[in-house]
Amino acid sequence: MAGSYFSDDTIIAVATSLAADAGVGIIRVSGKNAKAVALKLDPNFKSEPARYLHRIQICKMATGEVLDDGLSVYFRAGASFTGEEVVELQLHGGRHVLQAVLQEALSTGLCRLALPGEFSFQAVRNGKLSLSGASALQKMISARSDLEVKVARNTLSNDRMADIRKMGDIVRDLLTKVELSIDFVDQDVEVTTSEFILDKANEVITSCDRIIKKVNSARRVAQGFEVVLLGEPNAGKSTLFNAMLAEDRAIVSPIAGTTRDIITEELLVGPYRLRLADTAGIRGTSEVIEATGVERALMLASAAEIVLHIYDGTSVSVDALKELCVLPKKNNSIVVVTKADLMTPENTARIRSELVGIEPVVFVSAKSGTGLLELFEAIRTVLDANHGDAKSGFLATEYQLDMLVRFQKAVLEACTLVKTRGLRDPELVSAELRIAAQALENVIGETTPDTVLTKIFSEFCIGK
Repeated sequence: MAGSYFSDDTIIAVATSLAADAGVGIIRVSGKNAKAVALKLDPNFKSEPARYLHRIQICKMATGEVLDDGLSVYFRAGASFTGEEVVELQLHGGRHVLQAVLQEALSTGLCRLALPGEFSFQAVRNGKLSLSGASALQKMISARSDLEVKVARNTLSNDRMADIRKMGDIVRDLLTKVELSIDFVDQDVEVTTSEFILDKANEVITSCDRIIKKVNSARRVAQGFEVVLLGEPNAGKSTLFNAMLAEDRAIVSPIAGTTRDIITEELLVGPYRLRLADTAGIRGTSEVIEATGVERALMLASAAEIVLHIYDGTSVSVDALKELCVLPKKNNSIVVVTKADLMTPENTARIRSELVGIEPVVFVSAKSGTGLLELFEAIRTVLDANHGDAKSGFLATEYQLDMLVRFQKAVLEACTLVKTRGLRDPELVSAELRIAAQALENVIGETTPDTVLTKIFSEFCIGK
């Protein structure tokens, strides 16, 4: 049975992970034949009362051999995740058991294997889930930090679309007024004014700016944040890297230039998921491999969310500290002075005096652990400042973000027309507002093209 997202086929898939054996595994069947499939697997299948668990014994149809004993639950059409008739089988989670039951169900000819994300697709198609909600569901499944889960859960709430719907209402109201102006363009009847249109248009442009910023922050949270350790050879980068991870991940050696390639590991700091990167020591070198490592380190640092500038507190020169002081101040840099346990009070005071005006500065001893908590807090403070609004954003797809940008561009074009021509060409203003209104409908998922929907859901996991 050939698969298509837009067919009315009954679909089936394992809805839980097959990556490892587990105590319970779930097989989901959705579509008009869902109950018929369940009755083929167990002629004594019970569907009533709906949404209650019932015992089920699944047997091979040809031989009567028992494949598994478990539980089933039936959902009527309109009252399920997909909006269709659904049966979920809760079975023992062994991969062999689930695959055997799945193949037995497929052999009935009443269903086919679900395409990636097809259950979620049907939920969107049947109005049970918004397009952004479906994307959020996928992000929640793959979330690896508390903040990622929170952002995804926020996206599932219809409240997150309230601002977008409000912008749509304003634009449709403007569109109505402008199109009425077309009918009276040759008459002395004022339906609306240029001032009114510009005032409302600027309101939605400002709202859209705020939404796009929150969307970008939410997307960054979902991707995780790059934190790069940058410094001269033997500044203590690898030792600090290991201390932050609480494991010996990078090779530590007194020989300068030991780290030549980039070593990365994931780390949770508060609600944030970080990709911590240890890099080659920054220095001039004629050795080809080391020079390549230095080049890669600088490239990675230029694009990183946070750069930890590492200095050896026992040997850092005054000139190096002065160079740091004249660097452009960025909101993503943290100065880390290592080997604090080996520093004298006089040395510490000297470095602090040289770094007056540079913040944040953290003194750390990777050996004793002194300063690590302060370093993690400094990292969190930077992320809070740059992405603190992520929790109120929503997880948009590339297509949705593109539609938000298109909306904003169309409204700006309408404003330009009104500023330069007033309402003498209302049909041109109307055309731009129509583009804007359509773009917002696409963000919400009300009229998204079939090809775009197919692309979005094909990237989901099978069974979701």
